[in-house]
Amino acid sequence: MNILKKDLLSYAKAELSSFSLNLDEKKALSFLQKDILEEFKELNDEEVKAARHRHFNINGTSVESYAEKELDLGLGRRVIYGIRHLSGEANSPFVSIRPNFSVGSKEEALNIYQKIKDELDVFDPLSLSFWSAKKVNVDFYGSVYMVALAEKIKNKAPWIGEEKIELEEVENTSYFDWYEREYLEFNKAKPALAKWVRHNSLQTMEASRKEGLLQYVKIEGQIAGLVAAEKGSLLGHSGTYFNEVFLRKKWKGKGLAKSVQRKFIAEQCLGDEFVWGTIYFDNLPSYRTAFSNLRRPVRYECFVHLK
Repeated sequence: MNILKKDLLSYAKAELSSFSLNLDEKKALSFLQKDILEEFKELNDEEVKAARHRHFNINGTSVESYAEKELDLGLGRRVIYGIRHLSGEANSPFVSIRPNFSVGSKEEALNIYQKIKDELDVFDPLSLSFWSAKKVNVDFYGSVYMVALAEKIKNKAPWIGEEKIELEEVENTSYFDWYEREYLEFNKAKPALAKWVRHNSLQTMEASRKEGLLQYVKIEGQIAGLVAAEKGSLLGHSGTYFNEVFLRKKWKGKGLAKSVQRKFIAEQCLGDEFVWGTIYFDNLPSYRTAFSNLRRPVRYECFVHLK
């Protein structure tokens, strides 16, 4: 199973239009074509399908139920679709669609779903998702891409009190136990955010550490939290992606997160790269932190209820 080259370009153009971001179009389209094809192939790899089938262990499904598929809607309109699970939980299945055209409304998304509904019913999906460069008429939003050029943030005046914050490179994995424990406490206290705002895996955090981009946040000699990032491309343009800006309970609610983020960017990022990350739409503290440092929403994960 593969995607034809002519169709791949149309998918890439549609995906690029789901970002409200000015970029080198040729570079972005090249990046997206490769990304779309690699993900399609990976999700259709027999071992990957089998592993997902074993992991979720949903009655009535088969290995082939996890295949990523393509549907021809006619008149040059096509869509890639497949099943996903929110936060990797078997009881939170949703359908992901990746069309080669812009979906502008809940009704349009539901019309597409009706054409693939029968083969996905075995999962009893709760919702359907697609991406948009702007807010549209849907039931709720998931992740939001928050982006800015590092130069703008580096040129921004430091926040009051930022000079008291020290960032120190993490040297081993001893941080992970308390990081995980405090996140679990946070999730218990904020159950509405629990499916969307979770601690990163050790593997993700260690990827940051190996790049020298996992750092302790220290205030008056005390470890107040962690900041984790990775160097990586945003649509073919160099960038730094935030995996985490985390403050321990004692230090939350003091307006420190924006200072930590700006200081990290000032010390670790090149001016001509993008600073970016995805933030859950309803995670207002994280949204405000990013916004206060001039990062702006450029892409929305749109969800439509199927129940």
